[in-house]
Amino acid sequence: MKKIALAIAMATGASFASAQLTFEPGTPLADVQACDFNADAGPTSGGCDTAAYNFGVNAYNAHTALVNSATNVVLSEAARDDEVAAVAAVQAIIDDADPVLAGQDLIDAQAAVDAAQAVLDLAQAALDTDIAAEAAAQSNLAQYTGVVAQGAIAVDVAEDAEQAAGIELGQANDALVIAEADLVGEEILRDVADTDNQAALAAYQTASADLLADPTDPALIQAKIDAATVVATTNAALGDAQDSVGLAADAAQSASQVVSTAQTTLDNAVAVRENADDAYQALIDSWETNYDTAVIVEELDVASAEAALAQENIDLGLANAARDDADSNLSDAEQALIDAGGALTAAEGAQLIAADEVTAANTAVANAQQAVVDAVTAEEIADAAAQLVGAQQQQTAAIADEAAAAVNVLSASNDVTTAEGNVVAADALVTVAEGNVTTAQGDVTAAQGDLQTEQDDVNDLVSEIAQFASYANDTSDPANALLGELLSGDNQAEALVDAIDSTVELTESNDEDIANNVAAIDAEATARTDADNVLTQAVADEATARADADNVLTQAVADEATARIDADNVLTQAVADEATARIDADNVLTQAVADEATARTDADNVHTNAITANQTAIATETVNREAAVLGLQNNINSNTVSINNNTAAISTLSEDLDVVRSGVAATLAVAGMPLAPTEGWGAAIGTGYFDGESAVAAGLTFRSDRYNFKFAVGTSGGETTGSAGVSWGF
Repeated sequence: MKKIALAIAMATGASFASAQLTFEPGTPLADVQACDFNADAGPTSGGCDTAAYNFGVNAYNAHTALVNSATNVVLSEAARDDEVAAVAAVQAIIDDADPVLAGQDLIDAQAAVDAAQAVLDLAQAALDTDIAAEAAAQSNLAQYTGVVAQGAIAVDVAEDAEQAAGIELGQANDALVIAEADLVGEEILRDVADTDNQAALAAYQTASADLLADPTDPALIQAKIDAATVVATTNAALGDAQDSVGLAADAAQSASQVVSTAQTTLDNAVAVRENADDAYQALIDSWETNYDTAVIVEELDVASAEAALAQENIDLGLANAARDDADSNLSDAEQALIDAGGALTAAEGAQLIAADEVTAANTAVANAQQAVVDAVTAEEIADAAAQLVGAQQQQTAAIADEAAAAVNVLSASNDVTTAEGNVVAADALVTVAEGNVTTAQGDVTAAQGDLQTEQDDVNDLVSEIAQFASYANDTSDPANALLGELLSGDNQAEALVDAIDSTVELTESNDEDIANNVAAIDAEATARTDADNVLTQAVADEATARADADNVLTQAVADEATARIDADNVLTQAVADEATARIDADNVLTQAVADEATARTDADNVHTNAITANQTAIATETVNREAAVLGLQNNINSNTVSINNNTAAISTLSEDLDVVRSGVAATLAVAGMPLAPTEGWGAAIGTGYFDGESAVAAGLTFRSDRYNFKFAVGTSGGETTGSAGVSWGF
């Protein structure tokens, strides 16, 4: 607990040569003692660094900011409304146009609407910004509570009212000056009108006198009439001028009353502001208010620390979640690498199978080509040609499958490389996430320490308040007067002497009372001796009983003290054990983190080396496979040429086979022609069929007993055949 520290510098002698009494630096009392604040100069005039002063300055500025932001909102709303009206006005021009706008006129009008709408959008955005600023100012002002904040705000309100009253008085004085100037002008005009009227009356009197001298003179009669007309005109002008003077005088009187009212309003506002200043000055000078305000400030700091701790716990939760996600992603990446490796193995197996199928297809094509060469009959040739075509088709498909397998191997190899990179990246993210968790844990610990510090500050202030409140509110206690003098900073040494002198006087008065009481006590002593003797025994008995009870109580207190000491020792040891355990746990965690970092670094190096090796192998494999694919493509191109050549040859062979089939059919048709059944000449017809080809033959026959003769012509599939034969007997 902080206590008052008195530092008294005294010269030799019986009296104080000089003295300076101060409070412990850094305490609210020391700040109040050093404060040199004058509320008449304004709440933010400086000269003070107390909790109440600083808190009041912040509250004053927060209220001023709120007033300014509210004014900005009003101005922004007016500007927005003006722009709304502008958009409506431009749109109304389009809607009310007669004839209806069209073409370029409509385009221009719509452009004007769009431009007005753009300005309106800017005005609305400015209003939204000002509304948000007003809400922020309201939220900021809401945290300033207590009498100091209320006093500072009251001063700000009073200053605003005084300023407004001053402006109103200035405007009223301006209006009064104008009204008085108008009155002077009207009075001048009235004087001119009066002078003109007096001159007109004099002229009229002169004309009347002239006419009396010669009543029959027409010129004099007309002169009097004219003079009378001028008198009437000047009388009317004078009346109007007098009326104008009356109106101007009324206006000046009214303006004067407005000035008087405004002055009264200003005087009242000044009085209110001075009262607010005085009240605020008392708050700033009060040690109780400073302690209460210091507690409010510390409680705000506690609330801020609690909010910060809550945010750090949220950040820690997010960091843990991010670390879990990173671990999950690493597991997924490792599984993806395993899957990619399996896919690569399968693709390489499929490539080997495809290569075997190409080899088998090449062998089948070679065998089919040899079969075509070895074929003798048309049927053998046709069968061999068909087998060759099928083998070549299988060869082409096998080569395409091998090329696709090579592409799949290359793609799978790339997938493996990608998966390995993903594993490295995911592992790095895990390391980062774990670092973030460690940082967040440290931030939480720091926030907990900050919160404990702020709570300790609040408790210290409450303890100080309790210490000083024991005598500061007791006006009969000389320490109260001394405290007041110390805080005011006025003649502190004399205040100490006065306080001590007051105590001495009270002591001397008590001594006199004691002397007077001695005689009475002596007289009373004799009377009381007997009673005392009676009571002595009773007291002795009571003393014995109380001594026994005190012994019992003393032993109980001693036992309780021993028990509490033992319990405190146990608790102290438990706290020490807990601290040791936490330190050990922190060391284990720190070592685990370091080991994990080392392990992950080693794993990263392994992965990096593996990736480098794989990249080299993939690059080599890519070159080899591209060469293999190029070779396969060349084989495919060569086989394609061979297949085309074989196809052409087979087409030619097919045409030859058709001719053969037609010839066979025609031959069968001729052979089928019978001889005439009687001797002599006859005609015969025959038909034949062979392997899809049909033929017809016709011819002449001759038959005798010595020889026979036959001549025939046949046709089949567009081909023509002829035959002749003779037979004879011996």
